[in-house]
Amino acid sequence: MTRQSPPCPAKSYPTKSFFRNQNGSATVEAVIWMPVFVFFLGLVVDTSLIFARQAQALRIIQDANRSLSIGRIMTVEDTESMIFARLTPYSPHVQITTSVDMGLITSTAVMPASDLTSLGLIPAFAGLNVSVTAQHMSEN
Repeated sequence: MTRQSPPCPAKSYPTKSFFRNQNGSATVEAVIWMPVFVFFLGLVVDTSLIFARQAQALRIIQDANRSLSIGRIMTVEDTESMIFARLTPYSPHVQITTSVDMGLITSTAVMPASDLTSLGLIPAFAGLNVSVTAQHMSEN
C-alpha cells in the first residue's frame, strides 16, 4: 500500500480568513463595554458610601443627643463639639446645629455629598448636601 498525500487545499489569502475568523470577538466587546462597567461600579460604590456614612452620622448624632439628655454633656456647645469631632474624619466641611426646645434636643449635621464619596466619579454629587437630623427627649 502506498500512501497518498492529502489533496492540496485551495489557496486562501490571509485577509479573507482574518475577517471571517470569530476568535477574540468577545474580548473586543468586553474592552468596548469596560468603561461603562467601571462607571457603573463607581456609581454603586459612591452611593453605598454616602448611605453608609449617613447611617454612621445618624448614630453619632444620636449618641451626642443622648449624652446631653442624661447630663454626661452639659451644654449645647459641647454637644456640637462632640458631633463635629466625630464627623470631621468623614466630612471636614460638616456644619452642626443643636437646639433644646421644651425638653426636645434636636441636632442636625449637613455635609457635602462629595466629602462622603471615595471615587468622586459622579459630578452630580458635588452639588448635593446630605442632612442628618436626630431628636431626643431630655431626661433631666
